[in-house]
Amino acid sequence: LWTTGNVQKDNTSEFWHIGVLSICSSEYNYILGATPVQKKSNRSDTLRRMLQWFRQLTDYDVDRCYLDSEFFERAAFEACRDFNVDAMIQAKPVGDVGDLVDGVDQGGYDSASNVDFSSLTPRPNAFVAPVNPEETGAEKQDSHTAWITDLDVTERDLRGLAYQYRYRWRIETAINQLKNTFLGRCKSSQREVRTLYFGAAQLFFNFWVALQSD
Repeated sequence: LWTTGNVQKDNTSEFWHIGVLSICSSEYNYILGATPVQKKSNRSDTLRRMLQWFRQLTDYDVDRCYLDSEFFERAAFEACRDFNVDAMIQAKPVGDVGDLVDGVDQGGYDSASNVDFSSLTPRPNAFVAPVNPEETGAEKQDSHTAWITDLDVTERDLRGLAYQYRYRWRIETAINQLKNTFLGRCKSSQREVRTLYFGAAQLFFNFWVALQSD
């Protein structure tokens, strides 16, 4: 998962981007890792590093990773493949994916296997689903959302896959809580100091989630 930091205003405030790895479900949203990143272009390297940390430090298996459209790039897909994680990345309507979006019926679902994506080999699959009415608004004008994935879309319930991905959006609320409620004020330009602050905020946030779920 990925989010950006605060908006820079009047050239007076410096901000960092934030890489976030989280568990999202109907019952709870635990933040597994949050790390500040100076350059947004480093997002896929950050994803790879966080997946490696999680594999090394825990006994849990990660078999699927839901990523937003900012990860619609070859490096992110390769990072997931290197850790045997099935990625589901919200896709931009370009190339083969764009053709799939253009051809789907209003309110319908469709899929395609072996779509061209940055000359990636083997090729991933793609599917489209209608946008949930609750997600429409001034900033959401598209009628359908598309994803690329290594999952076999011909054997899956596309409605179910789209529904599962929607839990990823629940983490936005958790991220806002972490930043605005649990994160201490830090003006340091050192990445190590910011990482320490984020680590403390993550710990307190997860304690709070655990207490709320009891």
